[in-house]
Amino acid sequence: MKKKAKTAKPKKQTKKNQTVARDREQVTANSKAQWHAYRDLRAATDKAWTKLRADIKRKAPMETLIKDRNALNLLLGECNYMTREYISMEEQAKK
Repeated sequence: MKKKAKTAKPKKQTKKNQTVARDREQVTANSKAQWHAYRDLRAATDKAWTKLRADIKRKAPMETLIKDRNALNLLLGECNYMTREYISMEEQAKK
């Protein structure tokens, strides 16, 4: 007769383990949200870059070029910030 393999009983979660599990879930959710926001910003940045190049080719007035450049710089700064935030969250999740 074969013996049945003993199944491991799930460990009772302590308050500390519950907190750690909840924190991991929140980090994962925040990480996904930041990644989606970063992708949206990157798409907006690509559009702004395309618009600036098109305006340069058609020799638009200087005011238009300055507005386009400022919009592009703003989006690039936001992308840079989001990248740094995402990297720091990934490092925290590894700990």
